[in-house]
Amino acid sequence: MAGLLAYTLAFLYILHLRLHAQFLGESLSEAPLAAKAKTRSRRERGGTAEPAAEQQGGFSFLPATIAAGLIKEIRYLLRSGPKLYVLIMPVFVVFIFSMRTSGLNYAGFGHHGMEGIFFTYGCAYMQLLFVGMLYNSLGSDGAGSQFYFIAPVRFRDVILAKNLLTFIIFVIELILIYAVSAFLSTRAPLDLTAATMTWSLFALLLNMSIGNIRSITSPKAMDPAKVRSQNVSGLSSLISLLVVIVAVALGGVMFFVCRYLNTGYWLAAGAFAVLTALAGVLYGMILHRVDAIAESHVEDLTRTLSRT
Repeated sequence: MAGLLAYTLAFLYILHLRLHAQFLGESLSEAPLAAKAKTRSRRERGGTAEPAAEQQGGFSFLPATIAAGLIKEIRYLLRSGPKLYVLIMPVFVVFIFSMRTSGLNYAGFGHHGMEGIFFTYGCAYMQLLFVGMLYNSLGSDGAGSQFYFIAPVRFRDVILAKNLLTFIIFVIELILIYAVSAFLSTRAPLDLTAATMTWSLFALLLNMSIGNIRSITSPKAMDPAKVRSQNVSGLSSLISLLVVIVAVALGGVMFFVCRYLNTGYWLAAGAFAVLTALAGVLYGMILHRVDAIAESHVEDLTRTLSRT
């Protein structure tokens, strides 16, 4: 309670300082300061351009266009508070399931031996977070999407950079969920961990494959201030929900088959490894045709995303 009270008071004090400064007419935007610093640094270097390795940050091992797109997507993410808020939800879902299971065990109604399944619960919920990032990946670009068709870049590289960011988030979420579930309960067995990871990667690649097409054929201008809305079209939301349901159903079937045969979860891990490979082939085929798909939908895409 004392911590919550201290956090509330600190938050209100910072909010007071910000609103008071804005009321007095002060501009709190960092854009003018960044522009001055950039101009000053260029003058100090004699007007020379930054090396390509510096512009690519820590992604110099990637092609220049993909690295630039990935850096842009990371900046979009860091500037969107609602997106960052949503990304931490799988960890809280693990907390909720842990509290529920602990309460049932305390009351004598719990199922012992199921604590290791928290990692699977969190990974299943994590798939719902990628709906807005995969099925409307161009929504955050808005009217700026027109430059993709003017700049000398392949649309394939643009989509690949967006998918790379999603994959990075996927790996980070996977590690956090595993760590939190192991800390709150018992560590997931190795066979269950392998089955969950292969299932999660299969679901992610399947969502990426379909989402890349839907992002081009059915885009929607995204409001970065929305938290509840997934910022996707109704049909895309329905398709994503069906994909997740099918993936969860396949995972449930394999879960009960392994339980019935009493063979552990290595059978499920092998089956989903094969499905992951097939989903990877599908993803590669669609990514190869992304340029043609974007070219055939360029007018609808730019017109829809240019709406305010």
